Amino acid sequence: MKLTERNFGLPIFALIIGAFLFVGSQRLGAVPLPDSGDESMILQVPYEILNRGLFAWPMYRYLGGNIENTWHSFRPVYYLSMTAFFKVFGWGLLQGRAFNLMAAVLVLGVVFLIGRRLFDWRVGLLAVVMLISDNTFVERSRMVRNEYLGAMFALLAFYLFEAAEQRKRGWLYAASGLAAGAGVMTHTNTLYILGAIVLLMLLKHGWRALARRSTYLFVGSALVVMAYEIVYDVIDYANVRLQYHGDRAHFGRVSSSGLWQNVLDEPARYKDWAAGSLLLSDVPRTLQHVFQALTVVALVYVIAACVHQFSRAKAVDDSRARVLVVTLIAMLFLAIATGRRRKYAIYMAYLTPWFALCVGVLLRDGVERLGRLRSKPWRIA
Repeated sequence: MKLTERNFGLPIFALIIGAFLFVGSQRLGAVPLPDSGDESMILQVPYEILNRGLFAWPMYRYLGGNIENTWHSFRPVYYLSMTAFFKVFGWGLLQGRAFNLMAAVLVLGVVFLIGRRLFDWRVGLLAVVMLISDNTFVERSRMVRNEYLGAMFALLAFYLFEAAEQRKRGWLYAASGLAAGAGVMTHTNTLYILGAIVLLMLLKHGWRALARRSTYLFVGSALVVMAYEIVYDVIDYANVRLQYHGDRAHFGRVSSSGLWQNVLDEPARYKDWAAGSLLLSDVPRTLQHVFQALTVVALVYVIAACVHQFSRAKAVDDSRARVLVVTLIAMLFLAIATGRRRKYAIYMAYLTPWFALCVGVLLRDGVERLGRLRSKPWRIA
């Protein structure tokens, strides 16, 4: 297997990434047409940083709270990373989309690494192929969005956590926490990875996890990244309220009834995802529908495999169980925390990498089970 990976695995992965980049970069600055909403809103912040030296959002100055000079953003890591990219390559729509395309490539890279570490290189390759078969993934990688950088940090946090659990190195737990904190400061939807990793610690070590140094290294490192925004928001809370008092899209359903309504609306997310393209309606959706159908089968399979493992003392030692835990936590978090949105399927970026890993496991295990039939004496085998 190692010989096959060395000769074929990494070269095939590099070929897939190269093909994705080649297709994804075609007419990047012109197709799709510029989004007058999200893209223009996002691009204004790094423009203000570069030209005025202020982390500001002047297009919302009517809200008050001094937002035209000091914005209490929940996404400083994203905007500062993009600003650094613009500092090197120049500011513009094309550069902003190129930044997001590179973030999507990083998502593919970390998905491959997770599949290879937890299972083998075939799972990583299959997961990458599933992801780029998703029209939503390809389309949104060509826009100025912050989902992919946040998703990449969440995946990286999980990968580093798995490496820390295997190698028992404190700095890896700290690095995982830093990645998780950076993800939250890229998009708050990445909060799910904090809960998922802490839950994995509890499942493996029980309540003893609360006394383990590794737990505090992880949580403390995440808080280090988020501390500036948390402390600054508490100190200047009056202006924070003014700056966000009109944000019904993100804070319009914080009551218990609103959160329950979010859960009731959640099937609409998957309906929108099944509908396929939101931007390029003439693109065939066959591969996307194959991925979606395999996702349903894969979730059923992984759940059944984990239920079978519950009879053993260390079910969480099964890599499939750990991927399933993170997948279910991500699905539950998005169902509760995100309400009905325009362009509802954009947040699938936080779910599809985990779905792709589950599909990779399904296909790998299926091929292995078929291979075992060769040693059976049955005629049909």
